[in-house]
Amino acid sequence: MSTAVLDVPGGLPAALLHELEQLPPARAAALRVLQVVDDPSSGGTEVADAAASDPALTTRMLRMANSPYYGLSGRVASTAFAVTVLGFATVRSLAAVSAAGFVGDGDLPAGFWARGTAAAAGTTLVARRVGADPAEGFCAGILHDLGTALLYRHDPGVHGALLARATAEEPVERLEQALYGGTHASLCADVLGSWHFPERLCTAIGRHHEPPSAGAAPLRRALQGGLALAALADRLPGPTDLDVGAALEAALVPGGERRSLVAQVRRGGDELLSALRA
Repeated sequence: MSTAVLDVPGGLPAALLHELEQLPPARAAALRVLQVVDDPSSGGTEVADAAASDPALTTRMLRMANSPYYGLSGRVASTAFAVTVLGFATVRSLAAVSAAGFVGDGDLPAGFWARGTAAAAGTTLVARRVGADPAEGFCAGILHDLGTALLYRHDPGVHGALLARATAEEPVERLEQALYGGTHASLCADVLGSWHFPERLCTAIGRHHEPPSAGAAPLRRALQGGLALAALADRLPGPTDLDVGAALEAALVPGGERRSLVAQVRRGGDELLSALRA
């Protein structure tokens, strides 16, 4: 870890937020997409125009829109159509990954898209059960691990060793809090908040490692339920502190439906992953 990072008040999470504020021109197009999506007067054409100057982002959008997950394989040939197929929430989530500086798949830590796509598929499936918006659920699932990617990129040796050392009894967020003064979840919430993502989505991501509860906000219940389904689908490698049973109970997923939902998460997550990594 560099001394410059340690000298920033607030530690590494604050340093990363500062770094992201110094957005280089190469990521300006993705930030423009975030700004356009945030404008209630914007339509699909404006969003597509904003994304057009970011080849990596438009490629991801087109790949995802043409994936079997959306049932339109080979039929989405324009960015404008892709925006219509994906919806603003999904475009916003992909733009956030690009704005964070992850242009190619090689820039991301191993398993980032596998975890995100499985979580997105699972959260979308359970969102309506708890009164959450499925589109926001998809976005929360895709982005829930963005903080891990940011910490890993900034401090690969130390954070990589931290990930390898984590166990269910000593989870990664506890190790991160002790080392950095913040966790990947809180960092992600802060980053998305600085980009004007809905507060309920930032809160759901920031608190997704807390114990599941039927009294929690709907989007957090949906995200934790989606992560639980992804864990049962073997799409969340490594130790986890998530109480799968409690998360599914809070997400109103009865035992008799879980096998079918897990199969859907496995299939949907794999379809999305294949498209993003094609």
